[in-house]
Amino acid sequence: MLFFFFDIKSRKKSPTYLSAIGDRILTAPQTFGRIVTIPDADTAMIQFDNILSVNGSMITNGSLNDHTNYVSINNFEWDGIHEYWKPKFALGDKYV
Repeated sequence: MLFFFFDIKSRKKSPTYLSAIGDRILTAPQTFGRIVTIPDADTAMIQFDNILSVNGSMITNGSLNDHTNYVSINNFEWDGIHEYWKPKFALGDKYV
């Protein structure tokens, strides 16, 4: 859901996006997931697309706890160009 707020002085509109079930979310470099539940306004349960081991290979037989996690949406911002949530101060899929 996309909302636009207008600043009366500058007449510019700034988009504010609210999190929704199914939104993609970047949690770490090259680690994506999807929002599966939103128990609170600022908390989301995410399910990871892939689980990476320490050496970077994918783990296929992990438990449900390995595939899900809770995050605070306050620590993320919406990237409208790529259409996913990313950590604040991240550039693309890299942290700054």
